Amino acid sequence: MAEQILASFESTQQARRAIRTLVSAGFRHEEVTTHSTEPALEPEFLPPEKEKSYLGAFALAGGILGALAGYLLPSLTARAMNLPTGGQPVVSLWPFGIIMFELTALGAIGGTFIALLGGAGLPRWKGKLYNDEFADDLMQGGVLICVTSDQPDRMEVAQHLLQEAGAKKVKCV
Repeated sequence: MAEQILASFESTQQARRAIRTLVSAGFRHEEVTTHSTEPALEPEFLPPEKEKSYLGAFALAGGILGALAGYLLPSLTARAMNLPTGGQPVVSLWPFGIIMFELTALGAIGGTFIALLGGAGLPRWKGKLYNDEFADDLMQGGVLICVTSDQPDRMEVAQHLLQEAGAKKVKCV
């Protein structure tokens, strides 16, 4: 199981220096995460860019599933009710088209929402980046750095590097 080390810094300059130190020591950008109350747009704080987004594919798949559900729901309901139609077809596309349209839109929205959550890395199953002990530091404009690794010896190195970089608090969670 992956271990995490949380460290709080008083300024973004200290945090930037700590991130550079960690990366130069061999830690990947995916292993180092930052949390701050202020936006920090320096390259060290930005997550690595993903090469491809699947947002459109999820929206299309959701729309297709929604359209299929929009057709099946009223048509199967109409057939199951055994309505007298006076010789007219039980399943008619014009009235069912409204339901298909709405469920197509709902499916596309749902697919987009799922893709957005996945692209943002939510929910965070591996562990949380937030710890109650660091709340005051964050509210006072500090920066929280989280280092994650499966190797305990690397965690000791990370803890030592963070303390040397001027961390206010360092905790292994």
